[in-house]
Amino acid sequence: MTARHTGLGKLAILSWGLGAFGALSASLPSQLVPTFCFAMAAGMGWVFCLVTGRTLVSLLGRRGAMIAMLLAAYHPVYLEAYHHAAPIPASLINYLWPACLIIRGNLFFRLHS
Repeated sequence: MTARHTGLGKLAILSWGLGAFGALSASLPSQLVPTFCFAMAAGMGWVFCLVTGRTLVSLLGRRGAMIAMLLAAYHPVYLEAYHHAAPIPASLINYLWPACLIIRGNLFFRLHS
């Protein structure tokens, strides 16, 4: 087992723990948690741009900007779900929606993925 596999395992455990963290944040205002998360991400991106000497536009491009916008829209909705739903169903929806998209894409659009 390599260090890469160990790191991926730790990342998987951490991502499954997000449901518990979301449930524990229920007493906080609903938009406070995403605000802190995006502030930390923006800080890390700023440091990365300083270290590499590149601008944000040259790093992201058009496709990256679209992905960033989708993530920015997804996470507040995801964290808001933990304020109104039980943690286990909210986690199941979070982890199963990509499979639903692939199945629907293959059924209706013949994507062959």
